[in-house]
Amino acid sequence: MATKGIPKGPEIPDKSQVKEGEGRGGQPGLQHGMQAQPISDRLPTQHGDQDVLTLETYRGVGKFQGKVAIVTGGDSGIGRSVALLLCSITAPLCLHLMKLVTTHLQVAIVTSGDSGIGRSVALLFCSITAPLCLHLMKLVAALQSQVAIVTGGDSGIGRSVSLLLAKEGAKAVAIVHTPKEQKDADDAKKLIEKEGSEALSIPCDLAEGEETCKRIVDQALCDELQESLLTIAGGWQYIVPSIEETTTEILEDTYRTNIFPMFYLTKYAVPHMARGSSIVSSTSVTAYQGSKSLLEYSSTKGAIIAFTRSLSQQLAPKGIRVNAVAAGPIWTPLNPASREDENLEGFKGKDAPLGRIGQPIEAATSYLFLASQASGYTRLADLGVLMAASWEAIEASYMTGQVLHPNGGFVVNG
Repeated sequence: MATKGIPKGPEIPDKSQVKEGEGRGGQPGLQHGMQAQPISDRLPTQHGDQDVLTLETYRGVGKFQGKVAIVTGGDSGIGRSVALLLCSITAPLCLHLMKLVTTHLQVAIVTSGDSGIGRSVALLFCSITAPLCLHLMKLVAALQSQVAIVTGGDSGIGRSVSLLLAKEGAKAVAIVHTPKEQKDADDAKKLIEKEGSEALSIPCDLAEGEETCKRIVDQALCDELQESLLTIAGGWQYIVPSIEETTTEILEDTYRTNIFPMFYLTKYAVPHMARGSSIVSSTSVTAYQGSKSLLEYSSTKGAIIAFTRSLSQQLAPKGIRVNAVAAGPIWTPLNPASREDENLEGFKGKDAPLGRIGQPIEAATSYLFLASQASGYTRLADLGVLMAASWEAIEASYMTGQVLHPNGGFVVNG
């Protein structure tokens, strides 16, 4: 039975953290001081006809258990791959026993299921010991041995990205944060280390310029080439109702923080990045839709899109992929730290087609998708964040210069 209406997400009772007279109005905000903690490693999930979303711990597998699968063109190509993967996602725990457990999918509709591969796939859904090649079901830790630099990695989307990278086997994660965010950084560091990855806390202000960005890279990456990930997730925003009210300080601070570090960090990171490395930058839905009170912020996000596309062409011959994520309304410390109460209430996602604000993990899985490079095809992006939650090992190797849009359903082009 279908749910009547849109299921509700976690309640957001927080009020504004804006502090008049404080530099940057209290930005970037402190996660440990938020009443409704942003969700870093549990995916809001709908089961059956429930009216409130359940928070499911991210495990890297099992996100389609109990679901109905309809696979058009399931006999070959993308459809075949999707159908086989649907069969496989409950199998990894039993691989060491050299047998497969029954799939948890309740109903499967496979087109072209009367013959060939389609018929085999249909039979596998019914089989307890499906004779499927083990290598198709073995979940590979796609990010093992990688070293990641995540700006803004102490909280919000950056923390969730850092934590998911650790869960997928990243060798080390360096989180870059402002000195005032040290407690959030310490909390994030403990979570990363709990997953078995090394964690490095680098306190600094990216707006300080090129030398600071060089120091970050020098601390995080060794001299020799290595497969690396640079994720640029931190940023500032000022709510300015009219262009007549903007100031040189606001404009320069926004650009020094949001766009200049893209150039500097990349400049010094690329010489350390081996073939197979990737860069994932953070743009925003506001770059596509505009925002009347975020003119300065939105313009930096538009610049990031152009930066991503142009840099992707420059680095493709080196085997380094460059992509971006344009998140919509996501519950992060930046928002209560930069919005007055009235503006914050309007931001809580009620205008999104899905009727709620997103959680950091719902954007972070897009970063994880783009960071993975084992094998894949661009059109897999059409399946969105759900695939990123389960199949990192087979994802984004054929994607560069692209933008993903975890935005609650806003339709954008590009």
